[in-house]
Amino acid sequence: MEERSLVSRIVDLEWEMFSEVQNIGGTADCQHNPGTFRIMRESQLETWDETLLQSYLDDLRLARADGRNLMTEKYAYMMRETHPDEFERIKDVLPERTAGALDMIQEIITIHRAWQNEVRNLYPVLLAHVRPAEKGGSVASLETYMRGELLTYSDKTISLYLERTRAKRKAGQNEAAENLLHQVSHYGFSSLDECEAHLRKKAEGAEGKN
Repeated sequence: MEERSLVSRIVDLEWEMFSEVQNIGGTADCQHNPGTFRIMRESQLETWDETLLQSYLDDLRLARADGRNLMTEKYAYMMRETHPDEFERIKDVLPERTAGALDMIQEIITIHRAWQNEVRNLYPVLLAHVRPAEKGGSVASLETYMRGELLTYSDKTISLYLERTRAKRKAGQNEAAENLLHQVSHYGFSSLDECEAHLRKKAEGAEGKN
């Protein structure tokens, strides 16, 4: 119950910050869809333990007290890949990170990228609706998205996340699969297999009409 409460408090703060993000060209459509935002964020956070959740909640609260918007910073960091010219104009206002933090972030991303590729091999139809693991193409990749988000975490939170990521990998767990299972459960599916079969049947039906 306490872990769920932490997740709810985190997502409430994230939504406040996300709603205030000023994008190039105005607000994005997703900024007017709190339901989907909550599903996506809760699905990720529900894979974390209480210690990691509390540390990240502390990061959000401290940032808010300091007048910082971590969602704005996340998308600004992502612009290194998605809008490099614009990033050059704003990079000096972003907090600098230590080499140690950058190394931890890279290790986390490497493990998560491998996890997502494992899931993609098992559920190719479902993963066609998910961010690609590697950079490249017109859609921001898992790598770009994760790096932008992790760069907003404190060193303590990054360290805790790396520790948990290593432990899950050692135990043979896959956080990408856990995250996806939480997501599809919000839409009424009891397993990734069930969701994959549903999407495959839907795709085959659409092809049959062409």
